Amino acid sequence: MALFFLWEHRFERAPEFATVRLADLKGMTSPAAGVEWLGPESDPSVRLRVEKPDNPIFVRIKFPMRTPVDFLHVRFHMKSRGLKVGQDPWADGRCIIEWHQAAGGVSENDAVASARGDDLGEVVDFVMRPKQSPAVPVLRLENLGQTGELELTQFEATVVRERWAWKIGRWLLLAAWLAWAYALLIYTGAKGGLSSLLAASVWLWMALYFVVPGPWENLRPLATPFQMGPEVAKPSLPGIEVKSKETAATSNAEAVTSIGKIPIQGDLLLRIKFHFVKLRPLLHLLLLLGPALVIGLLVGMRPALWLTAIFSIGTEVAEVAFGYGFDSADVCDLIWDAIGIGLGLWLSHFVLIWISSRKTRLN
Repeated sequence: MALFFLWEHRFERAPEFATVRLADLKGMTSPAAGVEWLGPESDPSVRLRVEKPDNPIFVRIKFPMRTPVDFLHVRFHMKSRGLKVGQDPWADGRCIIEWHQAAGGVSENDAVASARGDDLGEVVDFVMRPKQSPAVPVLRLENLGQTGELELTQFEATVVRERWAWKIGRWLLLAAWLAWAYALLIYTGAKGGLSSLLAASVWLWMALYFVVPGPWENLRPLATPFQMGPEVAKPSLPGIEVKSKETAATSNAEAVTSIGKIPIQGDLLLRIKFHFVKLRPLLHLLLLLGPALVIGLLVGMRPALWLTAIFSIGTEVAEVAFGYGFDSADVCDLIWDAIGIGLGLWLSHFVLIWISSRKTRLN
């Protein structure tokens, strides 16, 4: 419960920035062909319609906040209708946050969501953060399909900062989890001492890396939305840049073009998992084999079985709580986790027997 409470209260609204919605982003510049603002002034949506191939539509919208920020909470709903994917597999409808350095450095492109075909979408919210923090956020929409519509029906962006309760409480929480893992090892038959402390530390490191906060680039709430406190005053309207491929050549403003393929976001192991889908079972096997072997050598098979099984289940529970879902592939992941645990414990058993026999011969 302490973990859920601290995570859900990790962020608070930065008082110097107001929440920005689509109504605040509907600029005074006339939109390009294929771009339409729909609905009432108080609650509009923006639609990008491609009517013929090789005429993608790009929209780039600057936020009122022109100063660099560390964290940006976004909440959005995007849908598509009849959006036929282009020549490249990634050429669909995309919502992106660009991160620009204040000194004019190269921007980062952080994909918020994508859509294709007839996709009703769903309301999603999470906290985004630039790799090189702080940075200035800019909203970008792209319809790269051959034909079809992309519509952003809801969008709000809030600059947030970490609460002091999280900055201090996370260290207390880490100590509590380490103590809990150590106590579990003793309860399940470990002798205690330095070896049990090391085993508990290995388990805690794995939990931090793969469970919470995990390997993901963006920070999602655990089951319930982030509790960020009340909103501040409404901001003034910003400027907006809108371009399509047809109008870019005749416009005096800077042309907005597609940024192309966006690399998979997140940690190295997460990128490997996405790039080598067929190796997913092997990755899960090795992910659990190593810790099971190390912990088994430190504290024995039974305590190691408890810790690694809790880690495996905790990984899948965290993915569900973060909103990534659970399907048949996750069931297979658990099976391969179990195989990895079994192999790791089996290897640790024979290594311990070999070490014991060596000691006997030396004596």
